[in-house]
Amino acid sequence: MAFLFIIIFGASYSPLAWALPPEIFPISIRSKGVALSVSINWLSNFIVGIATPPMFENIGFGTYVFFACFCALAALWAFFLVPETMNKTLEQVDEAFGDFSGQEEQDVMWEIMGAETVSPRKNDVA
Repeated sequence: MAFLFIIIFGASYSPLAWALPPEIFPISIRSKGVALSVSINWLSNFIVGIATPPMFENIGFGTYVFFACFCALAALWAFFLVPETMNKTLEQVDEAFGDFSGQEEQDVMWEIMGAETVSPRKNDVA
C-alpha cells in the first residue's frame, strides 16, 4: 500500500512544486518563488517521512485513509481553484493570476520597435 501511495504521489502532486511555480510567478520574483516552493516541498516530504511511522503504529490502516482524504481534498482544490496554464503564453498566465506587468512590458517593446498598433490585450484568460 505504501508503494501505491509513492507511485501515485510521485506521478501527480510531487512534480507540481517544480512545474507550476515557474509558470505563475512573475519574472521579477520567479527564482525566489520557485526556491520557496521547492523548499516547502522538501520540508513537506520530510514531515511526511517523520510522521508516517508513528501514524502506522498508532492508527494502522487509518494512515492510508488520512493520506487518501488529504489527497482528495488537494485534488478538489486543484480542480476548482488552480487555473489551467497549458498552451498559454507567459503574458496570458500573468493575466490569469492578476499580474499585468508582462503585457505592459510587451506593449512597451511594441512601442520601441515602432509598431503603429500596439498588440491588443486578451482578457479571455482562465
